[in-house]
Amino acid sequence: MKRIFKVILFIIILLGLSSLGGYVYFKDKFKAPKNQLTTAGSASQIPITWVAGSVSDREALLLPVTLEGLTETFYMQFDLGSPITCFYSVPIEGIEKHLNSFTWQKEPYGLQDFSFSIESIAIKANYAKVLKGGNTYDPNVANDTLIIGTLGSDILEHFQTQINFKNSSISLLREKPDHWRTTLNWHPFLFEERRMILPAKLDGKDINLMWDSGASAYYIICSEKTYTKWKSNDAKENVSSANSFGRTIQVFTSPTKKSMHIANHTIPLNTVTHMTGFPWWQELLFQVASAMEGMVGNQLFEDYIIYLDAQNQTFALEKP
Repeated sequence: MKRIFKVILFIIILLGLSSLGGYVYFKDKFKAPKNQLTTAGSASQIPITWVAGSVSDREALLLPVTLEGLTETFYMQFDLGSPITCFYSVPIEGIEKHLNSFTWQKEPYGLQDFSFSIESIAIKANYAKVLKGGNTYDPNVANDTLIIGTLGSDILEHFQTQINFKNSSISLLREKPDHWRTTLNWHPFLFEERRMILPAKLDGKDINLMWDSGASAYYIICSEKTYTKWKSNDAKENVSSANSFGRTIQVFTSPTKKSMHIANHTIPLNTVTHMTGFPWWQELLFQVASAMEGMVGNQLFEDYIIYLDAQNQTFALEKP
């Protein structure tokens, strides 16, 4: 049994939901569906656009997207916490008025044969889930960063990936370059159900951490119990709120003196965060992540380049 499902089963038992039906239901929630993407081409140094917010000037990582037949540049959030690439209903409804190259599917609700490009990479979603929300597309109204969807971790199965947080770029390559093989120290990670689980050490203890690149503004998100244990005793807590698809989330962040050892690098955490207000199934996801010590965001790697080989489940970290 995969590690992530062992953790889910453990949590279900704690919740008193230890029937086979309960396990199958929650396993289905976490199981990644078939990869629906087909791709052609590769691209180096794709520029990252960062969305600033109240917590950080890097609260979301966006990649530029073009659609054949339209002149605008659109954007998709690069979110490795999502095992699927999906789109947002409001901008897609506007785009549909100007393109007829894809079709809506009512059951299950989504898009068929939706094609887009990221620089010289052509991507086709044979089927893509559509989430309600987003901003309207109107070619007569300027919108510098119209986000049409989320590029999930399913894209990693097609490429050798480099994310350079220092110079804000991403490379998606077909083959691993020779200098990656010879100059980098590669370490194993788990890619269970297309969720990235990175091994690390903290306080001399081996731990496992989910990496969610959609959580750009945070070093590590954990349970309230772990948050209380790791934050500095004299720390001043910062309380803020965030919006998650119309739901208000309470965010609690405090300074910490903890450091993490990961892929031969020791990285100060600087802050530790916990959140409340998610729907029950997302709360369960955080319990899964907490059972693995937490969920790390992009802030942890802000001075680094991270290399990902999802096919062989290995990664490398470099400080330029």
